[in-house]
Amino acid sequence: MFNSLFTPKIKSEPLVSVIIPTFNWSAALKQTIISVLNQKYMNYEILVIGDCCTDDSEQIVKSFNDKRIKWYNLDKNYGSQFGPNNFGLKVATGKYVAYVNHDDIWLKNHLSWSVYQLEKYDSILSISNCIILGPEKSNIFRITNHKIDKMNGSWTPPSSILHRLGAIQTVGYWKDFRDTTFPIDTEFISRFFSYSFGIINVPTITVVKFPASWKIDAYKLKESKQQEILNKRLRRGKFYVTLLMIKFWFIRRRETVEFNPQSPVNQKVQYENYRDSINNNRKIRGLPEISID
Repeated sequence: MFNSLFTPKIKSEPLVSVIIPTFNWSAALKQTIISVLNQKYMNYEILVIGDCCTDDSEQIVKSFNDKRIKWYNLDKNYGSQFGPNNFGLKVATGKYVAYVNHDDIWLKNHLSWSVYQLEKYDSILSISNCIILGPEKSNIFRITNHKIDKMNGSWTPPSSILHRLGAIQTVGYWKDFRDTTFPIDTEFISRFFSYSFGIINVPTITVVKFPASWKIDAYKLKESKQQEILNKRLRRGKFYVTLLMIKFWFIRRRETVEFNPQSPVNQKVQYENYRDSINNNRKIRGLPEISID
């Protein structure tokens, strides 16, 4: 909480390639891009990769009129971020690569803290802490990555990581979800651990995530109210994260039960592996089924 109030000083600012995979949710995408442009760290390129988008995402991207932002729209819909992420890795030119999902928000010091940790400790991968907020009035409030624990109970959203581009030559690209029984983000990040690369934790919260899988018909309603409100609050002052942390502390002291009024989101279904849950999660978000064979 204390570190969230400060931005570390970096002797040099190597180029960071920011990959934003997106699919037909331009309102949220706009807010995500705003959060990147609000970074105190200035040396970056933004690679927005459409997963065969058919909405006005391209127009939204170009409306920023910023040469650092590049738009690509894939000819094929992969139905998952692995396709756009891999394309982004192939066109990236930075020393480091960062990912941010198209409905997540970076705090202003995300890149500063992440690059600072990698440069200071000569590391390959950084993992920052992330606040996860449920739908409005759901009272769901979680914090991820308060410790690094590989794949054991410490989920890391892609928006929290930054790694050296050159590491891809060793760990490989993102896997097609058909080729793994783990969530593709968990599987990708776990490979950095398996190669015993230098991995460093960022000692503060730098990301706020709004999981689409917790919102019924998120891709049909295409709302971005939570992201818009957060960006406005972050512009007004630097104490917002501190206030959120105090709220989290009180919630945990009272042992408040998390409640999600959208019961299908919390419905527990047993699956043999991750692939079998994909279409159920897509149904919740309002997306059509996709072949998993």
